[in-house]
Amino acid sequence: MTSQRPRFDAERAKAAAQRLRYNEIRAALEEVRVQVHAADRSFSVEMGVGGAVTAVRLTDAAMNKTPEALSRELVATLNDGMREIAARTNEVVRPFLSSSDLDLAAITAGRLPQTAEPPPKPDWMREIEDASRIPKRPLGRFAAPPVPDEDSRDD
Repeated sequence: MTSQRPRFDAERAKAAAQRLRYNEIRAALEEVRVQVHAADRSFSVEMGVGGAVTAVRLTDAAMNKTPEALSRELVATLNDGMREIAARTNEVVRPFLSSSDLDLAAITAGRLPQTAEPPPKPDWMREIEDASRIPKRPLGRFAAPPVPDEDSRDD
């Protein structure tokens, strides 16, 4: 058991450092916002990390457009916003990327794990957990009454 202790301590330290980096990144990304405007400035869209739309502001000029024109411009503006937020996210995350164990795709998409993965469980612990999943037959007053089979019934 003691031969595994240094490895366990090293893995725990690595997980703690990774969790700290993820928390720092999450805090930095919470501040990332972009605001994009339609070409004619008739509306604007505010976006957060991952492309989350946090606000849409329409002017009277936007309301005077046909629904088709407004939806076409809105989609184009949202696409511009997605490009801007991706660039801004990469800009914010880049200083944290000195390590190859960070998942850049997940980070730039705004998907961060809540906690680091726990270390793998030893075989003996998995065996105990697997054995405890086997359904047990209830005993005593909790047992279901026996179901008679068709041969034993008197009709």
